[in-house]
Amino acid sequence: MSDWVYKIRLIEMVMKLDITNVCVALCLTILGYFLGASKSEIVDIDLSSILTVIISVSGLMIANQALYTWRAQFKHLERHKSLVAAEISFKNYWNYQDEVRSISLRMRQDAVTKTDPKMLENTAIDFTLPTYITEQRNLKQLEYQRSWNELKIHCSGFIKKNHELEPDALSKHYRKLAMELHSKNYESGDAKYMNFHDSSFRNGVKAFHVERAKIK
Repeated sequence: MSDWVYKIRLIEMVMKLDITNVCVALCLTILGYFLGASKSEIVDIDLSSILTVIISVSGLMIANQALYTWRAQFKHLERHKSLVAAEISFKNYWNYQDEVRSISLRMRQDAVTKTDPKMLENTAIDFTLPTYITEQRNLKQLEYQRSWNELKIHCSGFIKKNHELEPDALSKHYRKLAMELHSKNYESGDAKYMNFHDSSFRNGVKAFHVERAKIK
């Protein structure tokens, strides 16, 4: 076995050891060498070579440990940052859906007032949200989708456990409930929308809180 191969394998083996124990062992090795050298009449080992190897191995171990620590901290930071960003986007999207519902209810009431009562018995309530409202809603959903995509990279486990919080899933359900506001059979006391709205918020806040608590 060549000297280089031997040194490389030695370094790989040592780098797997606990850094504290290795440092102690190295100190004891140096101390033992000096104690042995002081009592021995024949010393044919090159001290500078030994120290060079020890220093090189120690430097590699310290660098490896530092790199491992940095990577762990960076990964931790990215997970936490992506969770916070996604939770903020989720709340912004949720709040705007609440605004959309309020505006839709007012517009429905205005449409009902302006429609012939006889027509109400056979037709749906026709009203269209202003363009700026739908654009803002779509923008909030897009922002939430982008932060959700970041979660797929850093928190895949969270994504697998919380499919109901996916932007597309929420959007489909909200749109379905919004369409019911056009129905002639819709009653102002219908709680389906608010039940879903409140439930999605509670589940979302709880899910984000639990996941963030895991990485603190």
